[in-house]
Amino acid sequence: MRRLFKDLDLYYHKDCPVTRYRGLLARDSIRMRLAEVLRKYHRRDILLIAHSMGTIISYDVLTQTTPDVPINTFITIGSPLAMPLILKKILIEQGRDYKKERKPVTPANILNGWYNFSDLDDPVAFNYTLGDDYLPNSHGVSPKDTITSSALTPSTSA
Repeated sequence: MRRLFKDLDLYYHKDCPVTRYRGLLARDSIRMRLAEVLRKYHRRDILLIAHSMGTIISYDVLTQTTPDVPINTFITIGSPLAMPLILKKILIEQGRDYKKERKPVTPANILNGWYNFSDLDDPVAFNYTLGDDYLPNSHGVSPKDTITSSALTPSTSA
């Protein structure tokens, strides 16, 4: 992970390089910033859109930092949340036995929908579906997958 996914290594293992957050792990300072915004708007219908590594951060914040903030809809784009390494990290952080439990639960505070968009040509989100990797929450919400391929998109060049 350290060599191929330097951003993930920084997120999970390194101190935050930003002076304001000195002394905190990078993941804690990043989570704190997203949590502040979600709490600020907690009385509104929140549509949270996350891309790539942001989907990991958002999932972590929704399950661990702001489980009390209702999220109307969660949209993930190009998400690596189905990578075995990420699934394992999520289960470990939740204090669950990753050897017995292979599927995390959809965050309980997502009320109406989780929509996941993937592209078959995306090398990071190589497991394109999340729906078969996450259990539904108490509202019956689980990821709904839409898969596209840029190779199938008509070219606009002349």
